[in-house]
Amino acid sequence: MKKRFRILLLSATIFCCFSPAFAQIHLSVTSLLHWPDTAYCNNTDTNIRVAIKNMDLNTTFNGTIYVNIHDSSGSHTTDSGVVSIQPLGTDSSISLNTYSFNSPEYVAGHDVVIVWPIASGAITDSITDTVFVICNSGIPDYKNEKEFALYPDPANDYLYLKSGYSSNEIDYIRMMDIEGKELKRFNSYQAMIPVNHLARGMYFIEIKLKSGESITSKFVKD
Repeated sequence: MKKRFRILLLSATIFCCFSPAFAQIHLSVTSLLHWPDTAYCNNTDTNIRVAIKNMDLNTTFNGTIYVNIHDSSGSHTTDSGVVSIQPLGTDSSISLNTYSFNSPEYVAGHDVVIVWPIASGAITDSITDTVFVICNSGIPDYKNEKEFALYPDPANDYLYLKSGYSSNEIDYIRMMDIEGKELKRFNSYQAMIPVNHLARGMYFIEIKLKSGESITSKFVKD
């Protein structure tokens, strides 16, 4: 019985002594710097950076971090960086060099993306963000055809819409928030749209034509 007790005690002591060596550092994405609210299909962005914090209390992380992005088509490893992050210190950031909002990964409308770091010997937390994607394929360019303008921008009480499309050509006009949620729909042409009830932020106005085409433009509520 004593021999068995000694074996158990020795096992516990070995685990206690060696468990810190197997402890994993905790890394967490704290923010996406310069992540756009709106992006255009197949356009490239060179300013996006992923901010990462070392949540461990005692251990510095030294090594390579790979940035993985999950979008509508699956998971993709984008860029990597060799970093040294102090325990609970200043965030370190990794640049996403020439990140493209390509199709079919991104589709026109509201897209949700999940970004997380991958590093050997580390536990990682992800961050979720959104982007409103505009694809111009098949959509008429109002600058070259018929005028579609929103003013003032930023708007406070009223937003004025100027369009070269007639009421007979327009199916409806609708207002959406940054997540693509419809806030208001007008079944006829509206030259003046009240926005004083909206919270400050970015919104979208979409003109849907009876031909099936649509045009979207953004504005800011002050």
